[in-house]
Amino acid sequence: MQVILLERIDNLGAPGSEVSVKRGYARNWLFPQKKAILATEQNRKRAVQEQAQISARDEAKRSEAESVQQKLDGKEIILVRSAGESGQLYGSVRTRDIAEAIEQQLGIIVSKKLVALEEPVRSTGIVSVPVRLHPQVPVAVSVNVAPSEDEAKRQALKRDQALQRQEQADDRQQKAAKKVTKKATEEETETETEEETSSDPTTTQDASDTEGKAKKDKADAKNETTAKDEKDEKSGEASQEKSDEDSVKPSLKKKA
Repeated sequence: MQVILLERIDNLGAPGSEVSVKRGYARNWLFPQKKAILATEQNRKRAVQEQAQISARDEAKRSEAESVQQKLDGKEIILVRSAGESGQLYGSVRTRDIAEAIEQQLGIIVSKKLVALEEPVRSTGIVSVPVRLHPQVPVAVSVNVAPSEDEAKRQALKRDQALQRQEQADDRQQKAAKKVTKKATEEETETETEEETSSDPTTTQDASDTEGKAKKDKADAKNETTAKDEKDEKSGEASQEKSDEDSVKPSLKKKA
């Protein structure tokens, strides 16, 4: 069945859009809630003429939803229910229970039709439940179901501690990942520098000249050392010969 939307609908479209839906969905919900009209030629002309008004109504609903979102965002409600040792409830928590708790504990009136609970809650614990104030305004409330208020506080504390540990673990993981990335970048830069150096003939020639000069300087130093040693050795020999001559001369004079 073809219908024209009078307001924005999740997974269907914006106000004024013509969409195809199941007949039962249109007759049992869209039409009674005045969210859509049958797509006839007359209604199409009407939708075109009233497009500005339709858009203005949608904008007003979105603005109202944003106001409620600020009050609901991050909030938690507590529902005390009898439960067995395993945590199984003697009964269940439904959309009406959540809507009533929001009104009583937070002072915000929310229709149970806006509470997007996929299935009733049948055990203790904390669950996040979306509240569809408007398709473009997402918000959720935490529903803390426990056999007593003290137990609800303990559940909330355990949840907060678990979230804190998870945040710390995520932080450590991010720091480790940054270190690995930094090291990889440094190694990559070093490799690129080595490749550029080896591929640059000027750099290679300079390195070769430097190495050759170093070898030459080393050889010259060695030659100078050798020459000095030889000179010292000859000087020593000459001194020894002179000393020998001086010792011989007195003997010759004595004989004479």
